[in-house]
Amino acid sequence: GPPPAAAAAAAETSRRRWWASWGRSSSPVAAAAAAAAATTVDELVADMLLRLEQTKGEPLDVRRNVFKELQRRLHPDKNCHCAEAATLAFQQLMELKTSYLRPST
Repeated sequence: GPPPAAAAAAAETSRRRWWASWGRSSSPVAAAAAAAAATTVDELVADMLLRLEQTKGEPLDVRRNVFKELQRRLHPDKNCHCAEAATLAFQQLMELKTSYLRPST
């Protein structure tokens, strides 16, 4: 296979494309292939936290949609290739639900 540095660079590029595709329609196959690049808990959690941070000032309905999309993308049943990492990331996402979806005052 490719050298480890090249494989890591390809995985990073794939992961960035996956997150850049937010808000655009993409095929489930392409989304699953891109998600396969982010297989460690740290990567999944970091990407999730970044997305939550980027949208925390949005209206509640937008944040609800972002949260639902994160639930779909991080659900262990949708990430069989990295079920353990997805389970941990999904659990962390659910711990943040109340604070992230709190109505703005």
